[in-house]
Amino acid sequence: MKPRFFPKLCVLLLLVPFLCSCEFGWKQYINEDNDFSILLPASWEKQEDVFDAALIVLAPVKGKNKNPPVRANMNIIVADLPARADLDIVFDFNRTELSSKLARIDDIIAGDIYAGPLLGRQVSFAGLLSGFQVKIISANWVKGRRVYTVTCTSALNEFPKYEKTFKKMFRTLRIK
Repeated sequence: MKPRFFPKLCVLLLLVPFLCSCEFGWKQYINEDNDFSILLPASWEKQEDVFDAALIVLAPVKGKNKNPPVRANMNIIVADLPARADLDIVFDFNRTELSSKLARIDDIIAGDIYAGPLLGRQVSFAGLLSGFQVKIISANWVKGRRVYTVTCTSALNEFPKYEKTFKKMFRTLRIK
């Protein structure tokens, strides 16, 4: 190998691991006011400070139906409480509130989830919302007096298409 190609080869070999670790099609979203960051699909529509949510992201509409009855989405609600909150109480309240809006609830799964090192609780279930079958994953984290609630929703029959995206968004959430 000629000496002049060696530096170029070294640079290329150093760039390969970096390029392979990049999150193509994803963008980091940072919310300084509410002390969180998350990776979001670049093609999803982002709305801030709408319907009491710090952030709402909506999946792109594909196909002929430009106004689907249930559009896959994720929202983050951040609430400041007057006193420090207990995670289990917040989680039970959120689960009860969400399930009260659904009929014929099925497929309930609950467990722990982390936003970086911060422990949270999550629940997922399927049911009827306004006559449409949906699947919901919702998680809560408490940091001091602040409560973070992240909820992902999609039509039940489309959930497998969005499940990996929802899980990645949950995994990349960081609360400062």
